[in-house]
Amino acid sequence: TWYGGGVYNNKSFNMSGGIITDNHATNTSYGWGGGVYSSGTFTMSGGKISGNTANRDGGGVYSAGTFNMSSGEISGNSASANGGGIYIKNSNAEITISNSIVTGNVNGGIYSNCKKQTLTNVEISETKGNQPALFLDKLSESIVNNCKVINNDVTGKAAIYSIIYRKNAYQFNDCCISGNRAQSAGAMYFQCNTSLELIPVTLTNTIIKDNQSAGETGGIYFNVHSALSVSYESGALYNNRNGSGDPSDLFGKQLWIEDNSKLKLLELSDMFDPDVEAGYFEDYEWRTSIEDNNITKAVVLAKSDLKGIFLDVQLGDDANFGTTVTTAVKTLQQAIDCAVEGGQEQPLNIYVLRPITISEDLDGKGVTLVREYHAQALW
Repeated sequence: TWYGGGVYNNKSFNMSGGIITDNHATNTSYGWGGGVYSSGTFTMSGGKISGNTANRDGGGVYSAGTFNMSSGEISGNSASANGGGIYIKNSNAEITISNSIVTGNVNGGIYSNCKKQTLTNVEISETKGNQPALFLDKLSESIVNNCKVINNDVTGKAAIYSIIYRKNAYQFNDCCISGNRAQSAGAMYFQCNTSLELIPVTLTNTIIKDNQSAGETGGIYFNVHSALSVSYESGALYNNRNGSGDPSDLFGKQLWIEDNSKLKLLELSDMFDPDVEAGYFEDYEWRTSIEDNNITKAVVLAKSDLKGIFLDVQLGDDANFGTTVTTAVKTLQQAIDCAVEGGQEQPLNIYVLRPITISEDLDGKGVTLVREYHAQALW
């Protein structure tokens, strides 16, 4: 079939129960909507759309009209291109999805290219394949409330991938983004290649933890060429890891914070996670990396895990934090700066991975240099 392997709707379709399963949109050019293709109004208040395939987009649902879902499950569908679970393509539509589960889909959980999308109490989980679990493509406004984006394992850029094209507004409230694996960022990736006015991204009571990427950061990746306003008001951002297995909670590319941009990161005193005991984050501190007055990296580290700062004059990089062998800094001055950062009573030890020449008097610096043997940097 071309459009709609199971259901084709160009007027109005209401689904309150039952199951749409084992349907296939097989056309190589127009194989849209394995379970349902709708160019009209599709209202789903119950039931299940599962086990459908599309040779292009929208394994479970392809909506080119209006789609509102207040309950139900979309699971185990696949698309060859994008939107394995749900594919929304209508730049004028305002879409709502609530009290629903989107799980186990291949090549995307939800793909949205619409005017406004509101997700409330939605779980997006167990997504596989080469597309994000949640793909926000050039929306004017996206509001994500009380949602879980968990345990997705994709080779796309991130579990949540946002392309910013116009003056968008993104809000994440009371969300949990955890246990995800992806290519560039485990949790979230924001991309903008055009020059725009100040773009607001707000995260409130949102927990981003235990995510991992094959690339730069397990947490949040910003790759924007415009002024950006990021306000991480409350929640927790911690225990995310990059492709080397090192802690990495935030990464910015191409001087992502410009002079007129704003960045508000969580105060450690405001961090909370209901899964951990009270006072858990008292032992944590922010570590940031600055390039040309721009924060390009940030990580929340437990002070008890900070054994010292690693210095590698050959392979190090002063944009690093220096907290592990693979994130060693390059110059002694940067190592000293990192060693005294954090306000601890005594500076951290500096572990020297390769021979160095010291041409300054270190008396009064309060730092201790320790020769460190390591397989990656033999003396």
